[in-house]
Amino acid sequence: MITYKDLCNAWKKDIDTKSKIRTQLIEAALKFAVELAKNLGLQDKRYNLNGQEKKYVRLDPYKNGEKSEDNFLDIPMFKNEDIFYIDYALSLVLERDEKSSQRTNFYIPFKNYIENENLIIQVNDGRPQSDKTRFEIPVTSSEYSDIEAAFQAPVEEYKRMIMEKYKAL
Repeated sequence: MITYKDLCNAWKKDIDTKSKIRTQLIEAALKFAVELAKNLGLQDKRYNLNGQEKKYVRLDPYKNGEKSEDNFLDIPMFKNEDIFYIDYALSLVLERDEKSSQRTNFYIPFKNYIENENLIIQVNDGRPQSDKTRFEIPVTSSEYSDIEAAFQAPVEEYKRMIMEKYKAL
């Protein structure tokens, strides 16, 4: 017979599991942004926008096909079948030169989820997926193995997508 305590414990376990998964997915997105900033030499650089210091590389929630200015750490987790995932935009501010205030914010939407004990980072722009737009990173229960090397492929693809966009013009 199932008791009230059993029901409460099942609910608590569900909450704890979802919280752990959400934390892993958010940490992966944060690490992706850090690795991109390091790769481009931007980890300690900021620019001034209307009197506020802003990072060149940032994460934003991606809601209903649009980048949102909400706080990234408030990003919701969704469920599709048995997969929990987060949607976000990885943004990079490009500038004409260091002395110019002419800038553009380039962003690519991504989806993070865990599948078969791998973190999946997937470009989420509506186009068909390929090996170039879906990256698998082995994950343990608490940390990513060989973390910097693991994020090199998505970082390089991100930069390639920017070049592809601006070469097409």
